[in-house]
Amino acid sequence: MVDQHVDAPAAAVGQPAPAGAPRAPQLPVAPAPANEGKTAAAWTTVTLIVLGAIVVALGIASGQHWADWVGVAIILLGLVVGGIMRKAGYGQPTRRR
Repeated sequence: MVDQHVDAPAAAVGQPAPAGAPRAPQLPVAPAPANEGKTAAAWTTVTLIVLGAIVVALGIASGQHWADWVGVAIILLGLVVGGIMRKAGYGQPTRRR
């Protein structure tokens, strides 16, 4: 395994690295948001979609076609509610340009 350690004092002073030395990895421009997508809007959306999928599965298993459509309606409701919550500020923060 190749050692990719960068000499910190030489890099801090701004001296060029010797020829053939490995380059330091590039860092992202900005850190990721601290919540990592764990927002109220995301949890609500996922919960309603999973609940709707369970209702659809039970409707298919029992042969009740009305339950299939109720499950689809719950899934669509989850998408709409999640979008509304995101617009209301309960979702992942976005960068304004």
